[in-house]
Amino acid sequence: MSKSRVVYNGKCKDTNLQKSAILEDLKEQNNQITDTLISDNEKDKQELTKLIMNSVPDNGKKIGNTAIIRKLQENFNGRLESSIIESEYWVIRNSLIEQGIIQKARGKGGSVFKLTKTTEKMEENSASYNKESGLYKPFMDTLEKKFTKDQSILEYVLQLTAMQGARQTGGKWTRPDLSMVAISKYTYLPGKYIDVITFEIKHLNNFDITGVYEAAAHTSFANKSYLSIQTSDELEESETATFDRIKVECRRFGIGLIVFNNPAEYDTWEILVDAERHNPDYAATDFFIGSQFDEKKRVNIISMLK
Repeated sequence: MSKSRVVYNGKCKDTNLQKSAILEDLKEQNNQITDTLISDNEKDKQELTKLIMNSVPDNGKKIGNTAIIRKLQENFNGRLESSIIESEYWVIRNSLIEQGIIQKARGKGGSVFKLTKTTEKMEENSASYNKESGLYKPFMDTLEKKFTKDQSILEYVLQLTAMQGARQTGGKWTRPDLSMVAISKYTYLPGKYIDVITFEIKHLNNFDITGVYEAAAHTSFANKSYLSIQTSDELEESETATFDRIKVECRRFGIGLIVFNNPAEYDTWEILVDAERHNPDYAATDFFIGSQFDEKKRVNIISMLK
């Protein structure tokens, strides 16, 4: 009995040792698998980061988050699930923002851009416009050089209608900051047609919902009216709430909404709400042109209509 007990105990000891060895072996294998997965994940993360940086233009122009995610999913097709790629994108994007490599910008679904010497210079220029009146001239120049081409406006006369002293305009909110008379002609319609387009400009330190109502008042004599607001790329929470309300009210009144960072750089402009076409009383439109445009420009308008 004594001998068999020893053998039994010996078997138990051998079995425990075997179990222990197997467990240690499994643990080692698990560690190796974990290390491999971590290594693979790190490689994927590094590759994702590289692809994100390659997707964002070097010239400071913005690109949408959705467009970048789509590019990543195309490059990682079959290697990673789409949901994992999207999840990783936001983590990496936020890290790059914290490092000051890229910055957030506006756009549908949000967008980002690389910080370059050019964009830093643009931000410095934007900050140099310390009051609304300082925005008028560069905004007007960009309307003439870029906006008219973008909107297919071929013949037009542009007038700075702000700061005209005691000139009679017809009451409160009847003097836009900038005004344009656009002349159009059509293939199957006789004659030429006038569109009066107005722009109410607001500085980034001085805009609120009132601007919508000012622009809406212009539709009593204008065919299209735009509220144009200078903004920074990062809005405070209170500003975001104001902007949301402004967009709703612009749509309600059929007013266009333009936002811009630098009035002289059309790449920083964005039309958030398209202006609807209104049909004001002809007499009101005629009175506005006659009272707000300089004589030389009125002569140009008459000449264009011939």
